Amino acid sequence: MKIGTISTCYETNETLGKCFLDWHYLRYNKLFGIENVYSSVCHGCFEETAKLGYPIKSQDKKIETQNDFKDCHIIDDLTVFEEPVTEIKCWNTCLNYVLSKNVDYVILLAADEIWSLKDIENAVKFIQKNEYIDIFHAQFKNLIFDYHTYSLDFIVPRIFPTNKHGGLFRFYQDDLIQFIDKKKNFEVSNLTIPRSLCFPRHESWAGSPEKLKRKAAFGVLRYGMASYIWDEKENKLKFNPEYYSKVKLQPELYHD
Repeated sequence: MKIGTISTCYETNETLGKCFLDWHYLRYNKLFGIENVYSSVCHGCFEETAKLGYPIKSQDKKIETQNDFKDCHIIDDLTVFEEPVTEIKCWNTCLNYVLSKNVDYVILLAADEIWSLKDIENAVKFIQKNEYIDIFHAQFKNLIFDYHTYSLDFIVPRIFPTNKHGGLFRFYQDDLIQFIDKKKNFEVSNLTIPRSLCFPRHESWAGSPEKLKRKAAFGVLRYGMASYIWDEKENKLKFNPEYYSKVKLQPELYHD
């Protein structure tokens, strides 16, 4: 089995090393029947982030880290965009690279998502037992506010077999894929890997105030309304009551 991981990164030095650590170990120890792992990374400032006034290139030395990773063969392919870029262009640039390596599965690996070796092992066993499925979803331990508080509501498509519906063609929206036969995510079979087997960490909403401010503003600009807001008076991230009133849900939090 050959796996291709695809990642987009911007101001993610807080999580970058943790994100690739176990995938790098897996690559060189050839565990769980995996012959090879090819990793493609795009550094890109999304158009919405640029509109918020942030610089095109990360200021947290992440590009230097990524170049070091490439030199050390932790990642195989690195694209650095010099202009604001769409998220879709980043994902598809990485997708085209790993598909050129004839991988069996593509794994969308955001730079703030941390899979343990146990998560990877159990995911591999699960997808092998369910070979008829077209797309696999992962449920994440969605860290919020700090590293001990989390929700269970982040369940997203992450593993894409390359031998279904003529093959993978392109991402057309965020993490939504279109196959060569023109079928899209919602027209094919989807299955979530049980949380008891695979429960990676999602550290998007925990971290430095600078990171959380940027993400909250980005969510408003892209989607019109975000589930979190940055409270300038209290200088901290909060749930957005307007959002939860609109979707008629109440956020549920868990603690380690």
